[in-house]
Amino acid sequence: MCLRTQDHLLVEASLRQGFGRASARAFAEPGASPQYTPDRAFTLARVDLRLRIDPTVHHVEGVAKLQIQPTPTGLGRVILDLDEVSVTSVTDGVGAPLRFRHEDGKLEVFGLTGAAVVIVCYTASPRRGMYFVGPDAAHPDRRHEVWTQCQDQDGHFVFPCFDHPSVKHPFGLVVEAPSRYTVIGNGQLVRAEPGGDGFTTWVYEQAEPIPAYLVTVVVAELTAVEDHVGALSLRYLARPETSADDLRRVFGNTPRMVTMLAGLTGVPFPWARYDQVVVADFIFGGMENVAATTLTDLVLTDAEAATAYDAEPLLMHELGHQWFGDLVTCQDWSQAWLNEGWATFTELLWVEHSRGEAEGAFYIFDLARHYFDEAEGRYSRPIVSYDFREPIDVFDRHLYEKGACVLNTLRHELGAERFWPAVRRYLGERGHNTAHTRHFQRALEDTTGRSLDGFFQQWVYSPGFPDLTVALSWDDGLLQIKVEQRQSGEWVPQAFHFGLVVAWTGEDGVEQRVTLPVRERARVWAVPCADRPRSVRVDPGVRVLARVRLEAPGGWLRAALAEDACPVMRIRAAEALGESAAPDAVAALTKALTQDGMWAVRGEVARVLGKVKGAAAQAALLGALDSEPDARARKAIVEALAALPAPPVIARLLRVAEGDSSLLAEAEAVKTLGRLRAPEVFAAAARALGRDAWADVRRSRALEGLGASRDAAALPILKEWTAPDRSPRARAAAISALGALGDDLPELRRPITQHLVEVIEAAPFRAQLAAIAALGRLKDPSALGALGALHRGALDGRTRRAAYEAMAEVRDGQSPDRALAGLRGLVETLERQQLGLRERLDRLTPPESA
Repeated sequence: MCLRTQDHLLVEASLRQGFGRASARAFAEPGASPQYTPDRAFTLARVDLRLRIDPTVHHVEGVAKLQIQPTPTGLGRVILDLDEVSVTSVTDGVGAPLRFRHEDGKLEVFGLTGAAVVIVCYTASPRRGMYFVGPDAAHPDRRHEVWTQCQDQDGHFVFPCFDHPSVKHPFGLVVEAPSRYTVIGNGQLVRAEPGGDGFTTWVYEQAEPIPAYLVTVVVAELTAVEDHVGALSLRYLARPETSADDLRRVFGNTPRMVTMLAGLTGVPFPWARYDQVVVADFIFGGMENVAATTLTDLVLTDAEAATAYDAEPLLMHELGHQWFGDLVTCQDWSQAWLNEGWATFTELLWVEHSRGEAEGAFYIFDLARHYFDEAEGRYSRPIVSYDFREPIDVFDRHLYEKGACVLNTLRHELGAERFWPAVRRYLGERGHNTAHTRHFQRALEDTTGRSLDGFFQQWVYSPGFPDLTVALSWDDGLLQIKVEQRQSGEWVPQAFHFGLVVAWTGEDGVEQRVTLPVRERARVWAVPCADRPRSVRVDPGVRVLARVRLEAPGGWLRAALAEDACPVMRIRAAEALGESAAPDAVAALTKALTQDGMWAVRGEVARVLGKVKGAAAQAALLGALDSEPDARARKAIVEALAALPAPPVIARLLRVAEGDSSLLAEAEAVKTLGRLRAPEVFAAAARALGRDAWADVRRSRALEGLGASRDAAALPILKEWTAPDRSPRARAAAISALGALGDDLPELRRPITQHLVEVIEAAPFRAQLAAIAALGRLKDPSALGALGALHRGALDGRTRRAAYEAMAEVRDGQSPDRALAGLRGLVETLERQQLGLRERLDRLTPPESA
């Protein structure tokens, strides 16, 4: 499951603005108890589902046939997960009624004494697990579709199951749907038979064991492009109006991706086929259902957006899951980094493979920065954490980005020649089974002979990361290297242990390097070096998960910025030069802004110059905007100009906002005008609000610009764009912008809060999350009732968690005495909720139902 899309970035931006903190709070909610793999009183050998679905009618008729077997020690209570459905009958394999009780999300079947078949007939109008999409006020022409999203544990809102990743078994799937629709399921398509009633029956067989959360059903009108890699069938599916050329452009590298990962792991693609299915209004970026990934429609970029958004990391992420998560599944959600960290790591592998080591180095560097932001601004936790309220709580940047960075560090620690054979062993031993981190560690140790307890303890079971300041100097034939670890926090290692590569190049161009055994909080190494180096590199290639700040002579930094082959070395040099802001440093940055060979470096240099400010930085940024060809770097330049409120800047931004080769830069220009408090933002925003774009990026950035303008005249415009007939992405942006406007203009805080409270209850997912973040940012106590209601009753765990964090922000924003009392009240409320849940679960069993 991938969270990182344009939608998710919009929500994250709102959360950062709403929840930004000087220090991170605790990860676990008060009263959260450890979540371990549950006991099993029986074994599910197989589940066969038969579903009748009409996408135009929010209703499902279901029959589930479950093969029950005792555990080696006998058959205990047969309790299945099944919620928000109406059970019409429960029978055995020959049709004889079985006694059952169905309440509180559990279906208990009585009278079984050994191996048995249980058949459950039911009807449902699902609110979770299965989603019905169709026309609405914002999309009157949208086609009807149905798709499932069973992760984390929402499969039991669609069918009876043991809804936990530790339980894997074969599935059979039969779906009856109107004949104009295509039905996608797991495994092999056995047949599709038209019936006399206008419905077609689709039969799928998933022979290999999978958990309930990986079951997929898509019922939609679809067009398909067929492809293959060897004998493996590949299909790319989307709404009928999607052109075959667009599908090939977006998905065309899939065969190469499959070949790369099969070669690295030594394991062929694990399933009989692979479909990638694009659906409307998907609530994640992608979902790695076995043999059939579901994807957001954001991947379908037009020619304008293709320069702004690269879907391949998302496609690689979901493909990587077919090995890591589907073939080998995390034993419980505390171990979910074995799914998500690995899938994110495969993104890096693909970037390295397809675009080279330089792009790969920047990719892992950028992943690490996203993790650092969360660890310092939201909370810090170990990757493996057992204390959480709902599984979705752990699906964060620790699980994804930090997990990937730790795997990258491990790969370099062991060497690829040892790492990949160990991975092959791990997949071979745990394939079609579940895994715990200890299984992965044991495979590594058994293959390499290395003891890795220390590695896993500091990187996986402890929070935090090495926060390094590296001071470099040369004197009298010695290269002096001072490494200080400055990280802090509860349970964060005071001194991480790792090898740090430092390399230096003399005037002759010959590179020398040494690996420093970093063990202490601070240490100085004096390395023999006869001649003064021309440049010095710290951790070239980004081998270690660490934040590195450089202190070095300006000449070394300028040489690194101009000449280093690794883009991250150039970026770190640029950051250090920006700290000095000396004329020669600004000159070096100015040169790099237009002459560096990589878009990412030029973009980072632009941000550094924006922080430097001054006339020289302004001239450099405006000049670069005239010549920069890359859409992403152009956006970075426009963002950097937000620190330079001068008439020439505003005039240039207005030209960009009227139309630019980069969609992202054009949209960002309107937002930047707002950040500069330029009155012209209103006219620029009016133009942008009238223009369509991929992901509604023009309207979204324009609304954010109005929110940043500190002008009360923006209020009625933003309120208008929070209406239900506006597109979901623009609506969410308007809501987020209201939070920013109210934060800047205290006199508007209460009316904006009241408006958001009115909007929040019935808002769809994106708008609801944006409203929660805005209320957290506004810190008005009158919002606590609405936030508390969402925390108690939200269907989506992400919404519930965001409401909890917003409530804490509101409490923190009050006076110290009121904040303390409010915090106590919040803790007491959470404890009462947990106690009530325990009482409900622990109460005496009521009489059985017939």
